[in-house]
Amino acid sequence: MSFKTRAVAVAAGLGLALACAPGVALADELATVSEEPAVVTTLSEGISPADGARDAGVAADEGATGTPGSAGADVTGADAASDGAASAEGSDRAIEGAADAGAGDATSDEAPADEGAAADEGTGAEVAPDDGGSDPTDLLASSSLPAVGWTGDSYWDGTTNADGTARPYTGWVIDDHDGQGLQRYWVVDGQKFRGGLFDAGADGWGYALSDLGWVLRGRHDVGDLIYLANNDGRLLDCGWTVTGEFTGGELQRYYVEDDHAIHRGYAETGGYGHYVTDEGYVARGKSVDDDGTVALADNDGRTASAGWHVTGDYDGGVMQRYYVDPLTHVAALGLFTVDGARYCGVSGLGYVLRGKLAWGGTHVLLANNDGLLETAPGWLVTGAYDGGALQRYWIAEIEGEDGYFGALVDFFDVAGSSYFGDHREGYVRRNAHAWRLDEDDYTAEWLLADNDGVLSPDESDYSRLVNSYVSRIVAYALDDTHGYDQTFRWGEKGDYDCSSLVITCLREAGLATGGATYTGNMRDSLTGLDFVWIENPTELQRGDILLNETYHTGIYLGGGLLANASGNENGEATGGEPGDQTGREIWVRPYYDYPWDGVLRPKNYVA
Repeated sequence: MSFKTRAVAVAAGLGLALACAPGVALADELATVSEEPAVVTTLSEGISPADGARDAGVAADEGATGTPGSAGADVTGADAASDGAASAEGSDRAIEGAADAGAGDATSDEAPADEGAAADEGTGAEVAPDDGGSDPTDLLASSSLPAVGWTGDSYWDGTTNADGTARPYTGWVIDDHDGQGLQRYWVVDGQKFRGGLFDAGADGWGYALSDLGWVLRGRHDVGDLIYLANNDGRLLDCGWTVTGEFTGGELQRYYVEDDHAIHRGYAETGGYGHYVTDEGYVARGKSVDDDGTVALADNDGRTASAGWHVTGDYDGGVMQRYYVDPLTHVAALGLFTVDGARYCGVSGLGYVLRGKLAWGGTHVLLANNDGLLETAPGWLVTGAYDGGALQRYWIAEIEGEDGYFGALVDFFDVAGSSYFGDHREGYVRRNAHAWRLDEDDYTAEWLLADNDGVLSPDESDYSRLVNSYVSRIVAYALDDTHGYDQTFRWGEKGDYDCSSLVITCLREAGLATGGATYTGNMRDSLTGLDFVWIENPTELQRGDILLNETYHTGIYLGGGLLANASGNENGEATGGEPGDQTGREIWVRPYYDYPWDGVLRPKNYVA
C-alpha cells in the first residue's frame, strides 16, 4: 500500500483535533504592544515523508522557512503516526496523543487486515465483505473505478458504494502531491476546493487558496480583509481572540467579524470601538500603520475618544498633544483645522507639530507650544523656534492649501532684494553664503547674505576655483566625444572612468592632485594638498567631490545635481566604443547616495 493511500485512509477517518481560538482576555493578560510585530505569512511545509509516516493533524515542517515564531515557519504539530491503520473508537478512528507538539508522541493500534480500505462514518465508506467468490457485477464496476489518489484536482480515497461504484470523497487530505511539502487540502465530492471560505463542520472554518489549492495556514489578505488560520487550517473563530500564535508568542488581540475575516480599520463591533492595524490585531497604545496612520487605544483596544488628548501615555511620559478625528477615530494627520485654528499632525507620530517641520520642499511649518501654526504673512523675527536666538522668517501661504502658511525656503525675492530660506530651518540665511545654480547651463553664483539676509554676489578666489573645475566636468558631460573606459582611462581615446575624470578636471583647473590615481587613494592625496575630508556634511556645496573610496566618485554641481562617469554603452567597464554612445557614459544627473563615504571640499571654504 503506497504512502499516499495510507495517509489518505488515516486522514479520511481522523477526528482532527483543531485548536480552538481563545476567548476574550482581560487587559492584564496582554503583553505590551510590539513596535515591530513579526510578519506572518502563509505556511509552506517542506517534509518529504518516509514510507509509513502518517499525518494525524499537522506535520512537523522541517523544510519551512521564516523566522521562529512566525506563522510561516512555526508548524507545531507532531503528526507522524506509526505505520498501520488507526484503531476504531466509536464511529471514528483517532490517533491518541497526536495534535500539538506538547501533547506527546502519536500512537496507533495494529493495522486491520485490509490496508486498502477502512471504515469511515465521516464519509460513509464501508468495506465490502469478502465471500471468497468473484461477482461479475463487482468486476464490471471495478473496471470503471478511478485511480486511487489524485488525478489533477480530482481525488478518490478508494472507498466504494454497496454496488461497487466509487464513492465521492469529502473531507481532509494531507499529503505532498504538489511537491510543496505536506499541505492540507479540502475536498468536496471528489474535487479539490479552491473557492476560499469553506465550512469544515466540527473542524471549524477554513480558507482554500485559489492559486495554490491548499488550505491556508497563517495569513492571507484579500483587499482590506485579513484571514488568519492556525497550523491545522482552522480560521480564528468569530469574535474576540487573544493569542500570540501569529506574532512569535507576543499576545495580541484580534476581532473576527461574522464573515470569518478580520477587517482593517475602525469598527464598533465586539462591544466597543476598536481599530484593526495592518498587522491584523487591534491597536493598543500607539499603533502606526504603513501609511503613517496613528491609532490610540487602551490596553484592551478601546480607541481614544474624539477630540483633544494631552498626555504622556503614548510617548514614554513625554507630554504631547493629539487630536482624534471624530470621523476616522484615528489621530488627525497633515494640515487640519479645529474651531478655526490651524494645526499639523505629524505622520507616523500622530501628535500635533510643536516647533518646525519641513513641508513639501517649499516651506518650513512653524507651530507654537500649543500646536498653533503661524498664519500671519510677511516677516517674522523671533527666537521662539531657535532656543531664544533671533532669526528672520518670511511667512508665505502654501500653494494649494488655502489659509495655511509656512516659512518660505530656497531663493526668493521681496521688495527687490533676494534672500535664501534654509531648507531645514526655515529662517533666511544671514552672514553666510549660498550657491545659486542656473540649471540651463549649470553655471552658478556665489552669494553672500548680510545681517538682514539680503544677498549679493561674492566673486572670491574660492568661487572662481570651484566654478573652474565644475565647468570642466560639465563640459565633458555635454561632449559626446568623451565616454567611459577603464582600459584607456586617461583620455587616450577621449574616454575616462569615474576617478580619472574627476582628477583630470582638477588638474585642468590648476589644482595639484599629488599621487591621486583612483578612488582608493584620492582621499589621502587630496587632503594633503587643497582639500579637507568631511564625512557627514550638514549640507552639500557646489564643488564637493563625492567619494566612495572603494567604487565611485563624482562632483556635486548644486541644486540637487551631480556629474560623473558611470559606465560604457554596454553597462560595463571596458570594451565599448570610444565616445558616449548613450548620453549617460559621462553625464549630469540628479543627486543620489551611492552611498558616499564623505566629500572632499576645498580648504579655504568649509561651511
